[in-house]
Amino acid sequence: MEFKNQKTDALFLAIIRGNYPETTDDSIEQALTDQGFDKQTLNKALYPELNAIFSEKECSDHIGGGFCIPTFRDILVFRKDDKVAGIVKLCYECRFAILKGTEKNVRNFGSCGDFLKLGRLLGE
Repeated sequence: MEFKNQKTDALFLAIIRGNYPETTDDSIEQALTDQGFDKQTLNKALYPELNAIFSEKECSDHIGGGFCIPTFRDILVFRKDDKVAGIVKLCYECRFAILKGTEKNVRNFGSCGDFLKLGRLLGE
């Protein structure tokens, strides 16, 4: 296998397999489009349902995908006041997510059918 640009390839792998980005800032959107991700704006009619999915909840049904190496194919970038406020990287196969930019308790994210609801909303 030949790597034409190791720095670019490393960034792509960090995006789909790793903990990139470490923080939330406005550069993430350009980094994603530079790596071939498509930018799509969600319909505002979906906001209430998305708010319910990304809220703190008590539900804690087992959602783990077992021994699965996540590949984050969907990355949601949330904006507030024209600045990046949060980032969510989703792996539907493993039912695993990395959430950045929130002070809320997100340990139960993905339970209560969250991944099924998100998949339906986002067309997965």
